[in-house]
Amino acid sequence: VEAGLSGRQAWGVNSGDSIFLRTQPTDPAWRSVDGLLKVVSVGSRGVWGVNRNDDIFYRSGTYENLASSGSGWVKIEGKLKQISSGHSVWGVNANDDIFIRQGVTSTNPTGSNWLHVGGKLKQLDVSSTANQLWGVNSNDNIFRRTGISTEQPAGTGWEQIEGSLKFVSVGPAGVWGVNSNDDIFYRTGTFGNEASSGSGWEHIQGKLKQISSGDNIVWGVNVNDDIFVREGMSPSTPAGTGWRQIPGKLKQVEAGLSGRQAWGVNSGDSIFLRTQPTDPAWRSVDGLLKFVSVGSRGVWGVNRNDDIFYRSGTFENLASSGSGWVKIEGKLKQISSGHSVWGVNANDDIFIRQGVTSTNPTGTDWLHVGGKLKQLDVSSTTNQLWGVNSNDNIFRRTGISTEQPAGTGWEQIEGLLKFVSVGPAGVWGVNSNDDIFYRTGTFGNEASSGSGWEHIQGKLKQISSGDNIVWGVNVNDDIFVREGL
Repeated sequence: VEAGLSGRQAWGVNSGDSIFLRTQPTDPAWRSVDGLLKVVSVGSRGVWGVNRNDDIFYRSGTYENLASSGSGWVKIEGKLKQISSGHSVWGVNANDDIFIRQGVTSTNPTGSNWLHVGGKLKQLDVSSTANQLWGVNSNDNIFRRTGISTEQPAGTGWEQIEGSLKFVSVGPAGVWGVNSNDDIFYRTGTFGNEASSGSGWEHIQGKLKQISSGDNIVWGVNVNDDIFVREGMSPSTPAGTGWRQIPGKLKQVEAGLSGRQAWGVNSGDSIFLRTQPTDPAWRSVDGLLKFVSVGSRGVWGVNRNDDIFYRSGTFENLASSGSGWVKIEGKLKQISSGHSVWGVNANDDIFIRQGVTSTNPTGTDWLHVGGKLKQLDVSSTTNQLWGVNSNDNIFRRTGISTEQPAGTGWEQIEGLLKFVSVGPAGVWGVNSNDDIFYRTGTFGNEASSGSGWEHIQGKLKQISSGDNIVWGVNVNDDIFVREGL
C-alpha cells in the first residue's frame, strides 16, 4: 500500500498482483484497473509500476494528473524490481542497483533513459512534495539521499541513518518504516518537515509489512494483506492516535496526489482504482483544479499546472453549476474571484484580470500589479483585497475604486498569517500553526482595516469569510462552519 500526496488517495496491489485505486479511506469499494503489477507507485510524476518479470510501466495520462485513472500502460525499457514515483522516478533492480529516470517532462512523461546512481538499495521511496529520498539496503541499513536539487536531481551522496528497517517511506506525514519483525516506526521531527533527517525512531503500536507516508495520513498493509490508515495526525500529534482498518485486500496500495483517489494492486497483479467521494451530499463537477474560487465574477480556478480556468455560465449567476471550463491564457498558482479577479503566480507576482464584463466574462488580459504575495483574497461585495507574502506578512490593497480597480498601494497590517480571507463576515485568517484569527472591527465593515487580531478557538489550515458564515478545513481536510456570527 502506498499513500499519495494529499493522503485521502491510495493505490495498491493484492497478493495476486491485481491493481486497485481508492479515493477516500472511508469509500466502500476499490475500483479495478487493467493490468498486472507486483508494485505500483503514484506521485507527481504519474503512476508507475513493475510486474513479476521486473518489466517497467507508466500509466498514460497520469503525469501531474492523478485525479485521472489513466488510459493504458506504456512499457518502459529496462528492468526494476521496485519503483517509486514522486518528485522524480527512482527504482532498484534485482542486483540492488539504483536508477533515476531522466528526461521526465509534461511533454515526455515516460522520460528518455535510466541513469545509474552509485550505491546499493533493496527498496527506496521518493517524496512528491520535496527533494527527499530514503531507502534501505539488503542488511536493513537506512539511507537518505543528500544533495538533491533541480540542478542535481540525482543528488550527490548518501547519509546513513541509525536503525534497522526493511521498508521505509517519506512524505508530508514524515518518514515511516517497518522492520523485519513488522514493527512500525515514525522518525521524530519529520512530520511536515521532510527535509529533516529527524532525531530518532518512535515505536508505533501495531504490525505492518509495508507502509506509505502521505499528506497527514499513513497507509499500510499487514502480513494478511489487511489495509490500515493512521488517524489523528497533526503537528501536535505527528505520530497519530490510532489505526483504522480499511475494507479490502491489497498487497500494496498508494494514495494519490489529489487526495480523493487511491490505486492498488492485489495478489493476482490486478490493478484497482477508487474514485467515489465519501460524502453523497457533495456533487461532483467535471474537471481538475488544485484551487477554486467563487465570487460575483463567477467561478474561477487553477490546476496543478497553474493553468487558469473560468466556469462558463457562472458570472453573477452562482446558483448555476455552469456548463464547462474555459481555459484562460497565463499561469497562476492561486486565484480569487470576487468584485474582480486576482491571482498570484509561482514567483508570487500579482495580477488582476482586466475587461471582465457580463458580455465578456473571461476578460481581456492580465495586468501585473506591483508587490509580492503568495496568497490573496478579494471580496465580492466591496472593493477589498487582503493577502499574505512568503514571510506570512499581511497586506491590504488601498485605493481600489471603479476608476482604479487595481488600486494604488499596499498597507501592511501587523501580525503573521499564512492564509487570509475577506468577506461580509469580516477578515479571517490562519497562521503557520493553524491557529485561527478574526480581525476585530471588520464584521459587516470590510472597508475597515480593523483594530486587532482576536484568537479564535480551533485549528484550520484554510479559511473563507462569507455572508454571516465562515468556512474552513483543517489539517485532516475536515470541513467546518462558524456558527453564531
